[in-house]
This record gives sequence, structure tokens and C-alpha cells, in this order.
Amino acid sequence: MTCEKCGKVLQVGEWPLCGGKHRHGVAQPMQIIGDDVPGGFVVENGFSSPQKFYSKSAHRKALDAKGLRMGAGKPKRSWASTDAQTLENARKLVERVTTQPTKSTSPDPSLTMRFEWRDVTC
Repeated sequence: MTCEKCGKVLQVGEWPLCGGKHRHGVAQPMQIIGDDVPGGFVVENGFSSPQKFYSKSAHRKALDAKGLRMGAGKPKRSWASTDAQTLENARKLVERVTTQPTKSTSPDPSLTMRFEWRDVTC
């Protein structure tokens, strides 16, 4: 078979559509990631003593049996779940700022930066 756009003779398994840009490639088989772990792996976290597992699912089942899970991450927070104590704590944090910086409290003038624009002729 020959590509109608670029004229390349296609081999078995090549992608037939290139849009005229010679982008023909061979399809790659999907890689299947197995559950088993040859030789096993030792887990020390979550158990009173190190445990050895020979599959990822066995590790998950052991964690489930203890009421644990991997990758719990951050809990989702919404404004609907904000309680009165959280709002009170936020109010106290905001009130800590008592003064706004003024010219009299500005940093040392020698630490300021100055920018200039110049036209340079060559």
C-alpha cells in the first residue's frame, strides 16, 4: 500500500494517515503492568513489624484490614465545611496586623533599586 499524501510505501503495521508530513509509525503494543512483584517487597510503615508482600493487591488488602490506605493525600476542603472556630481563628490572624508600612518605616534607602531607560545609538 502507498500513502496517498506523501507517496511512501507502507509496511504492515504502519499508521496509514500522515497528513502529507511523512508521519508514519509502527503501532506499539500496550504494556500491561502486572500486579505481582518478583522477589517481593518489604513494607515497614503501617505495621508493627516489617511485612513482605509478593503483589501490590496483597499489600492493599493488608492495609484495608487495618483500616489504612495509601496515598490519602490532602482532605478536600470546601467553604461549606468551614466552622465558627476556623472563622474566629482567621479573624484573630487578620487582626494581628496593626500598622501599615509608611515612608517613615520604609527600609534603608541604600537598599532601594533605581531603574533607568536609555536610548543607545550604535
